[in-house]
Order: sequence, then structure tokens, then C-alpha cells
Amino acid sequence: MALKYKIVAIFLLGCITQYNSHAQAKDALDSAIQKFSFTSPMVHASWGLSVIDMSDGSVYRSFNDHLSLMPASTLKTFTSAAALSLMGEDFRFKTTFAYSGSVDSAGVLNGNIYIIGGGDPTFGSWRFGGETYMDTIWHRTYRSLRELGITTVVGRVIADASIFEYMTVPPSWQWEDMGNYYGTGVAGLSIHENSVRYVFRPAKRIGDPAQLIRTEPEIPYLEVVNNVTTNRKWSGDQVYVYGSPYSNLRFLTGTVPYGPAEFMVSGSIPDPAFFAATQFSNFLNSKGMEVLFAPTTLLQMEWMGAYERNVRKPIYVHYSPPLKQIVYYVNMNSNNMYAEALVKMCGHHAKKEGTTSAGVEVVQEFWRKKGVNLSGLNQKDGSGLSRKNIITPRILTETLYRIKDEQCFDILYESLPVAGVSGSVKNMFKKSSAEGNMRAKSGTISGVKAYTGYLTNAGGKKLAFALIVNNYDGKHSEMVKLMEELLIAVSNSD
Repeated sequence: MALKYKIVAIFLLGCITQYNSHAQAKDALDSAIQKFSFTSPMVHASWGLSVIDMSDGSVYRSFNDHLSLMPASTLKTFTSAAALSLMGEDFRFKTTFAYSGSVDSAGVLNGNIYIIGGGDPTFGSWRFGGETYMDTIWHRTYRSLRELGITTVVGRVIADASIFEYMTVPPSWQWEDMGNYYGTGVAGLSIHENSVRYVFRPAKRIGDPAQLIRTEPEIPYLEVVNNVTTNRKWSGDQVYVYGSPYSNLRFLTGTVPYGPAEFMVSGSIPDPAFFAATQFSNFLNSKGMEVLFAPTTLLQMEWMGAYERNVRKPIYVHYSPPLKQIVYYVNMNSNNMYAEALVKMCGHHAKKEGTTSAGVEVVQEFWRKKGVNLSGLNQKDGSGLSRKNIITPRILTETLYRIKDEQCFDILYESLPVAGVSGSVKNMFKKSSAEGNMRAKSGTISGVKAYTGYLTNAGGKKLAFALIVNNYDGKHSEMVKLMEELLIAVSNSD
């Protein structure tokens, strides 16, 4: 009998010990949340945390998860997950080359060549190997023209970007962003990710002007006012490019580091469609296929009252990589331009309206139908660059939970950076339980830092999380460290 009671006592002691360990883990997480809330950078900040159990969607931990906050690039998960589900992982953007008029016996085309954009953000990109390079596409189209017997064009190259609205950037984007590479926006006909590289030769003395020696690719009609100077060694890219869409004037300010023979800074191409038409026209002329008149765009023709409706005959069709590959770069590299292309294409796909506002409506309707309560959301773009975007941490985790049963879930999951391994969290969470375990999309704009994604905690629970901080004090690096510590506490919880 005594043995029986001893066995029961041992069993009960084990249960109590296990309960205490669970309680300690929970208390440790609660303490971490409390500690985070009272650190000095948070004195004037607004912030929220949502952690939900992926097994049933129940709340695991939360703090101000109802609060509307600027999400920065964590909004890309909201956009890309919806785009994958709505259009399918194998969806491809299409760019069509066509011509109008007729070809005579001498090979003279009495008409125009058209590049008809399909909203493809990868057209001319360097990320996908040779298939998307500008030269690859130009050569293939040139060969198709030769097969048609065309040797001369008594006309011009015309770029048609009308699949999307002509406003290439959302209206709430800031002036200090839209001239830079991350603020390029997206056109119905984009090219080379709508970015141009400014190549500087730093001065031999700190404080002296840095010489702008070229752009890559070359844009001869670009007017540049260069006020960039040379800073200390290892100071990095401190250059801002100011300029608006369709304006060829660019103002460059800030500094490049002392030391290297050349230093590159990226900015936005003013009119991607016109640049595409110019590049292709120049290419054809370089191949001996003379194009007699200057390149233009459908928009420029409309502005001049010269819109034409000629019948177009196909020459060559270029397809983008599948959407699953594009989404990888949306989230792994936090590519704003790709994200904006996705939201506009969602609008075109569902409503035949390639605008940001239509795309936002389609994306939000998708999540409503999935049962997500969008109260507290105000979405102004697809990428999170607009400071007018607000979302609650709970909405972000709810969307991450709701997408788990979709066919595209694995693609979305694999597109998120791995803690300690890749993307923006490559150098974070080292030697912690989150390393190699957590998948996290980060978000950063001035005064805003955010993370959202998935992890498996010490107790084996699969969790979705969102941590957003707005208007913190102090250095960005200090805020990152504090958020890292709190998310490690979530990972350590049981």
C-alpha cells in the first residue's frame, strides 16, 4: 500500500514540476514583455505584440494587439500571400512586342513597333539569370523581326504601359523616397527594376565633392545636379536622390565613403516605359535595322493629342518567371517595386483595373472572405513604404494563420527570411533557440521597426507572431536589439 502511495506521490510531484516549468516559461515571457515596455526607447513609442497558436488560431500572447500601427515592409506578407492565392503560384506576367502597318518586298516596315507592357516587374532584371536580361529579350525580338523580313522601320518604337495607371508611385509616398531605388514604384511597362546606378569617384580628401562619372545603364537625357561629397572611410551610402516620376531632373545630395575607386548608388528611372522604348530603338539601330523616327510612349502621344489605334500584329511574347519566384524576392529581399506590381496586378486580374486602389480593394476582400477582421486597417500600397499604412499586429498574425490551409502556404513560408541565416535577419538571433527556426519578415522606415512571421517555441507550439514599434527613441540598432531579445523570449516560451 505504501508503495502505491509513493508511486502516486512521484506522479503528482512530476505533474507539479512540469506545471511549474510551464509557469516559469510563461512568467519569463510575461516578464520579457513587461521589461520591453519599460525600456528607455519605448517612453514615447506606440507598440503592439500578437502571438497566436497555429494549431487553432487562439491567442498565445498579446500586448496592444488591437492597436493600429505603421507596419513598414511587414505589409508585404499581407499583399504577397493574397496575390499568391488569387493568381496562383504559376502565374506569369506577359510583355508583347507587336507592329502596325505593312512590310513591303524590300523589308521596309511602314508602321511602328510596340512594346506592350503587362505589368512585369522582372522585365530586364538581373535577378533571374539570362532569361530576364534586357539584351536577351532584345535579341530574341530582333530575331523575330528578321524572320518577318523586316530590315527598316519607317516609324518608331512606341511603349504602351496602359495596363496599369500612369501614376507609377502611390500618392502618399514621400518626396525623399521616390527618387531612390526603393521608391521607384511600378509602371505598366517596367524595365531594369526601374533603377539606375550612379557611379561616383570619391575625392581624395574628406569633405570634397565626389565626381559622378557615369550611370548604369546610360540614360543620356537624364539631368543630374550633383551635390554629393566624400565622407569618412566605411561610412557607406548616405546619398539621397530627389526627383519625381516623368521628370528627367535629379538632385543628388549626401555622401559616399572615402577609399574605393568607384562607389555606386541606386536611384529611380523617371519614365520606365520611355526608357524601354529608347533602349530597344537604339538596339535595333545598332544592329543595322534602322528606325527612322524617335521613340516615344503611348502616354506622350496622348499628351500631344496624337493617340493612335492601329491594328497590332504580334512579333514576340516574353513571359516573366512564375509568381512563386517573384514572391520570394518580395519577402526575402523586401523588394518594394515587386510588391507594388503584385497589388496592381491583383486589381487588373480581378477587376480589369490596374491601379493601386483597385488592388488594395481586391487584397482586402480576399482576407475578409477568409474570415479576417480588418478593423483597424488602412492600406495605401502593397509594399508598406507609405506612412499612411496602418494595421494591427492581430491582423498580421490572423492572415498568417488563415493562409496555412492554402495551396500556396509553403511558397509564402519559404519566402520569409530565416533567423541567423538569410535576408534582413541573417545577422540576428545567433546562438539562440530562434536561429534556423524563426521565419521573419522585417519592416523598417524612419521611426518604425516591425517583425512578423512564424516560429516553433520550446514547448513545440507552432506560432505566428507580429511585433510592431512606432516612434521609438534612440538608435535603430538599439531598437533592433531589444526586439530581438523579446522575440527570443517568445521562442524560449513553453
